[in-house]
Amino acid sequence: MLSELHALSTLYNLDPLVLPEFRKARQLLPQGGNQELLKIINEFKPESLKELELVSGRKRSNLSRTLKTLSRYGIVELIKQERKVKPVVKATDFNVEFGLNTP
Repeated sequence: MLSELHALSTLYNLDPLVLPEFRKARQLLPQGGNQELLKIINEFKPESLKELELVSGRKRSNLSRTLKTLSRYGIVELIKQERKVKPVVKATDFNVEFGLNTP
């Protein structure tokens, strides 16, 4: 990913100080497996991480880490119910806007 960012900075003549912000914005967007995970949560509406583990085929430790990150950005809400955590998708559509010509 760093080589990709370096190529972008060279191609678009970006200040290297902008790259961390670009990287952070890019991390906010669900990609690949995380997009699929959001679709699974939205479609199956699992009542717990254990249920999500079964329908997604991903390990609970991996799910927990990913969901905590998505939760920090407001993409997923983790609702604690007794001894379970229920994931709920809060954001389903994403628009990203970058302006290179803003002062």
